[in-house]
Amino acid sequence: MLAGQRYDCGDEELLTQWHRAKDLIRDYNRIDSANAQEKERILGELLGGKGENLWITAPFFVDYGNNIYFGDDCEVNMNCTFLDDNVIRIGNHALIAPNVQIYTAFHPTNAADRFGAPGGRSNGARALDNGSRCVIRFSPDSDEKRRREADAATSDRGVL
Repeated sequence: MLAGQRYDCGDEELLTQWHRAKDLIRDYNRIDSANAQEKERILGELLGGKGENLWITAPFFVDYGNNIYFGDDCEVNMNCTFLDDNVIRIGNHALIAPNVQIYTAFHPTNAADRFGAPGGRSNGARALDNGSRCVIRFSPDSDEKRRREADAATSDRGVL
């Protein structure tokens, strides 16, 4: 999976990790907003790594959690989804807007490749590393190009 090769998402070990992440993220999303100590504990168990001053506004959704890494001074706004079938690395000083969805997983377009033998499933996954000082967002309005150019001027990788 982390090597970018196809894998069976129904694998027992992967399902165990997936269910663990779902339990942790459920707890995170239900915790009182002001309970910073418990949020920190859950994120410490859930994520692969994190820097100082990480703020994630609930609700937040992940597949495994342990493939997600945050640098220092990052903020993730509400209702974001990270499908971390491979590594998602968010650099320092990153801002992620509400409703952003980051998917490392992909599915073969050929049905025979996608499902293989009866009862089998096959996915692939590619890593994502966004660098530092970036803004990740989706905005459907007509001023998007202007905002992307302005944000790119302050980022080492632009706006994703």
